[in-house]
Amino acid sequence: MATIKNLSISKKISLTIIGILVFTLSIYLVIFFLKNDYKVYERIEYENKQISSLLTESIRLAMASGADDTEPFVNNLSKYETIKDVRIIPTEIIAGPDNNSFDEHELDALKNKMEKNFYEEFNNSKVLRSISLLKSDETCSDCHDAEEGEILAVVSIRQSLDKTYSEMASQKIDAFWIGLVAAILTFVFVSFFLKKILGNPIQKLSLAATDFAEGKFESSIICNSNDELGVLAKSLNEMAEKINEQIQYLNKLPTPVSVMDKDFNITYINKKGAELLNKSQEEILGTKCYNNFKTKDCNTEFCACKTAIKEDKSISKETSARPNNVDIPIFYSGSPIRNKSGQLIGVLEVITDLTESKEKEKYLERNTKIILE
Repeated sequence: MATIKNLSISKKISLTIIGILVFTLSIYLVIFFLKNDYKVYERIEYENKQISSLLTESIRLAMASGADDTEPFVNNLSKYETIKDVRIIPTEIIAGPDNNSFDEHELDALKNKMEKNFYEEFNNSKVLRSISLLKSDETCSDCHDAEEGEILAVVSIRQSLDKTYSEMASQKIDAFWIGLVAAILTFVFVSFFLKKILGNPIQKLSLAATDFAEGKFESSIICNSNDELGVLAKSLNEMAEKINEQIQYLNKLPTPVSVMDKDFNITYINKKGAELLNKSQEEILGTKCYNNFKTKDCNTEFCACKTAIKEDKSISKETSARPNNVDIPIFYSGSPIRNKSGQLIGVLEVITDLTESKEKEKYLERNTKIILE
């Protein structure tokens, strides 16, 4: 499940389509093979019935012509590759009451006076057995003491199904490979087109969203389609542009502004703040606030930012910072920041450099003393 979650959308769609295709194809093949097997069995049974009918009619015609030897019929029919066994067993009307050559199936057909067709094993082969009845007609009364409709002989034919089963198995294997190749080709083509139509635009959107999450709003998403992806790309571009404008506003402020999480890791600092620390904005991101500004309040209970987080309100204080080992008098404010859910996630710090105003105070103080003296 975790592996599927890590796949791209285009691959997930491709796998879904190939799954549906395989499922549909499997159902189709099952239905096709069932119907095909039914038709094959139906054809074999029909052919076997025709052979049996032809054989009984041939014997009847031969007997009407005075022939009484059925061996030639047996020998001629046995020459066919699919015919495994032929039996023509005369009843007691012809052979007398001592004829015990019938097996149980032939006796059953003789007793019920009904032809039988069934499948069985014979000499390690699957065969279709047909048992038909040779009944007397008006032409038989001259030679045999039999009334019309009485059974003179039982004809049993066993037709091998080995070749038929082999052909059916070969068809199923061919159909399986054809289906497999069709499924693979479909998967390849679907994956290719989905990657081109969906995968590449979605990947661009994903990379852009990652850049936006990391604070990189300079790049834009190029998507020329007018579908939902195009609308999404346009919306992301507009959002990035607005955020970039707001960041520019912050970068244009003449005072240092920074944002920290609750552990005092700097997540944003404007250009003026980076200039104060004599570092690039990228160098500062992710570092601790107190390791950069090094104020007297840092890591103490007097820190305005720490108090702002603790008391959940804006706190302002005056202190001195020592970035780059240079003392700078500052006035700074800490304001708590909450996310959309109202959860406290950090603090916004605004710093005012008091160096110039302090120098003016000292200047006025010196001049006042001079005047008073």
